[in-house]
This record gives sequence, structure tokens and C-alpha cells, in this order.
Amino acid sequence: MSGVAHVRFDQTSKSFGATQAVAPLDLTVVQGEFTVLIGPSGCGKTTSLRMLAGFEPPTSGRILLGDRDITNMAPKDRNMAMVFQNYALYPHMTAAQNMGFALRLRGVPAAEIETRVRSVAAMLGLEPLLQRRPRELSGGQRQRVAVGRAIVRDPEVFLFDEPLSNLDAQLRSVARSEIRALQRSLGVTTVYVTHDQVEAMTMADRIAVMNHGVLLQYAPPMEVYEQPADTFVASFLGSPAMNIAPAAQLLAFATLTDELREALGSAHSLGIRPEHLAVANAAGKGAPASGTALRFPATLQRLENLGAETLVYARTVPGDLLISRVGGALKACTGAIEFTADARHVVAFGEDGRRIATRFSRGGTQ
Repeated sequence: MSGVAHVRFDQTSKSFGATQAVAPLDLTVVQGEFTVLIGPSGCGKTTSLRMLAGFEPPTSGRILLGDRDITNMAPKDRNMAMVFQNYALYPHMTAAQNMGFALRLRGVPAAEIETRVRSVAAMLGLEPLLQRRPRELSGGQRQRVAVGRAIVRDPEVFLFDEPLSNLDAQLRSVARSEIRALQRSLGVTTVYVTHDQVEAMTMADRIAVMNHGVLLQYAPPMEVYEQPADTFVASFLGSPAMNIAPAAQLLAFATLTDELREALGSAHSLGIRPEHLAVANAAGKGAPASGTALRFPATLQRLENLGAETLVYARTVPGDLLISRVGGALKACTGAIEFTADARHVVAFGEDGRRIATRFSRGGTQ
């Protein structure tokens, strides 16, 4: 592969008329890493990718590939390869012709094109399919041809625009593993856009969470999950989402030490992941250490038994609906219950929605 390079958005913004699609963005994709841009529809992730690819000119700022300013460079000159959501294969060409098309445009000798295409086809298990046209291929096979076309180009950067969204759930799972393993073996800097949390958590070295064109957090997946920068990130990543409730109301009815009350009392709201919220005496859940235990009463609303786990929906005395994820099936649970949590897994947020530090929290302010 070509020498890989880092990518940097330097105060890069994009507006369409009076609408700002991407606020000034500062983001460095580390050389050789797999970065996922994630967020709801309209958050600016695809626009950011298109600016990087050269399909959209930035309104302001720069884009750098290594030490080169590529802001005004044509897409074909950026040495990046993009895999599109619909794969963008030419219907009249065979798989082999699609994979080698960019090389033919460059004037690469036919013998070298054939060698490179066959080498990549062997890597992706496409050898028996090289003479088939896209209509003769399954969705998963078309996706692999599109990835193969990107690899054959020997780029410095891979760009993926929701490449798995057209596959069924089982194929998506297989394709996730294949793409991630391939990227690791090739070591090519990769920027991947998706709205799928599972893809982000399982594939990324770092996740960039965006909303309304603003980058909210950029960090390794588990850091984003366990130490969300604000209440939006906390509620966006995770299924079920993080429980978030007003701190004053929750603590007013809680049983906890004075030290804990003082530490958490400055928060405007508190967040607890469902797997960190236990139901007292429920199977599979141990009580938190006494010094960091937080206990509060609730009234059971419903159970969702999913086989390997049960989701417990209950309302606190102030009326907030919280969800607990309990291992195994839960049957003997009706009426009044008690939730328990360990303060070391409780995330505190300020009035502005940003995460704040407490003496029990894992991370500091963002």
C-alpha cells in the first residue's frame, strides 16, 4: 500500500446559503487509524466526508493530508478511495472491470491491472465472481467488489459512506468484521460514516460524535460510552440509552452517604447506564460497595424478558422512567422495587449538559 498519512480538518466549515451544515471543525484522524463519524441524520457527518473527498468545497478552513494542503485539490488528485452507500458499480462492467477501472483511467498497463485485481480478489474471496456483472451479484458480493475497487487503487486514505446500510443484519455483522480486519492488515488511514452505533463501537479506533454540525466528542469508543462529553452523547450512544434524571429530585429520595450527597449534589442531572443500574435482590446483580452505594425506591412499570437478559422499566418517586439491564430472566419482581447503583458508574452533568467531574467519577471535565 501507499505510505499512509494522517488527515486533519483545520477549522473546516460548510454552509449552504444561510444554513451551516458543519461548524468550524478541528479533527485529526491519526495515521493508520480507523475513525468513525457518527450522529443523527443532518448532523454534518456525510458533508464532512464529502469535503474530505473533494466533492464539496469548504466554506472556510483547510483540509490537510499529511503535510499537504488538499483543500482545493480535485478528488482524483487526493489519492483517496471512497466506498459509497450504493456501491456505485458500473452495471455494464464485470466485477474485474469495475475493480480496475480507476487504474485504466490512470493509464496503468493492462497486465499490471490484471495482476492487482486478481491479488485483491484473492484477498476478498472474489476470484470466482470476477466475470460477473453487478446484477449477477448479491448485496454482500457487490459490497466486496466496491471495497476491492478501493483497495486496488492503493490509496493513502479509505473513505466509507454508510457502506453496510443496504445489507441485512446478518450480512452487516460479517461485513463489519471483514472490513475492520482488512483495514488492520493494510494499515490505511480510514474515515467511516455511519448512524449505526454497533458499527461505531465495534469498528472504530476513535469515534467522532456530531450533532447539528458540531463535533461534540472525539475519543476511543469505550471512553465515549463511559465518559460521554454531554447529555446528547450519553443518550445517543447506547441501547437502551443512558438513564438521565434531575439530580436534586433523584437524590431527594435516595439512600446514600453524606460524602456521596455532597459529591453529587452539585450536578444538575445524573446519568446511569442500564447495565450499571441494579434491582436490589435481582439475580446476577451484586450490591455496590457500601461507601459508593446509591439506593432509591421505584415502582415497576414493566419487564421485557429477552432471554439472556431482562430490561426492567420502573419510575422513581419523582416520576422519572429508568431502565435497568439485568442478566437472565427476572420473574419475581412486582410493585415497589429498589434500584441500586455504584457512584463510580454515575455520570454527573452540569446545567449546560456538559459532563462534570466528581471525586467518584472516572474522568474530569471535557
